[in-house]
Amino acid sequence: MSGHPADPATEAFVAHRNLLFTVTYELLGSAADAEDVLQETWLRWTGVDLSAVRDHRAYLVRITTRQALARLRALGRRRQRLPGAGRRPRRRTRHRARPADRRRPRHRAVRGAQPREAGPDGSYDRRTPLRCGNHRGGRSMELTTADRLAVTELIALHGHLVDDGELDGLERLFTADVGYDLTDYGQGVLTGVAAVKAAALALGDANPVAHHVTNVVIGVPEGGQVPVRSKGLGIRADGTCGSVSYDDIVVRTGDGWRIRHRKVTARRLPLNGVTLDAGTPGLSGTA
Repeated sequence: MSGHPADPATEAFVAHRNLLFTVTYELLGSAADAEDVLQETWLRWTGVDLSAVRDHRAYLVRITTRQALARLRALGRRRQRLPGAGRRPRRRTRHRARPADRRRPRHRAVRGAQPREAGPDGSYDRRTPLRCGNHRGGRSMELTTADRLAVTELIALHGHLVDDGELDGLERLFTADVGYDLTDYGQGVLTGVAAVKAAALALGDANPVAHHVTNVVIGVPEGGQVPVRSKGLGIRADGTCGSVSYDDIVVRTGDGWRIRHRKVTARRLPLNGVTLDAGTPGLSGTA
């Protein structure tokens, strides 16, 4: 050991490196990419004036998140430029002749369609439309890589806008009629961007100084709406932190993707309150 104390920048980075790696890995899903992002974070961190930084951990997490999202965008563009990206390989099948009584009816199947009702004579009325469970004439909504990147960035945008005090920019995040469900906090459902902004201002100094989003999972689109579930970490001014779950409904608008509905659920109990039940077979050791 040299006996020389590490500089403050190095001490802060080493102290929070595990947290930074976890945040990056949750966004990218690759340990190698996460390590590369940490290297980029370190290079930027060494150029920061630490005397102007009040919360080293929050500042480091912000740098890391931005670098991870930048790499996520770059990876998406790289995949789209690959030859044949987005194309589905054709399957060549050898057709065999079928007996006349086993030939299939000549009509195209529609995904999500329910069969027509047959008439008394067993025939089908061609004028009766197919009933499809999906929107736009039975065609299901498919998300491209660019859509998934845009939705992921939308979910991350909330923390940047609120932490920077840019509440007038919430229109970039929510639809005008957004429903913001704070029932778990005893405030009911807020309706509209103005109500969300007013609630943040009313909370004042009790607002977290940093919001971090992880574990973003984009669900299956249904009827033009995309369910998105994520985890939120809120760091308070006194250094304590809390965790929430965000359940969002995201829609595509003329201005891009927006959150139409958000439900915020506080995480207060380990395993969401599930405990070992002495009467459950296989858990207590008794049948």
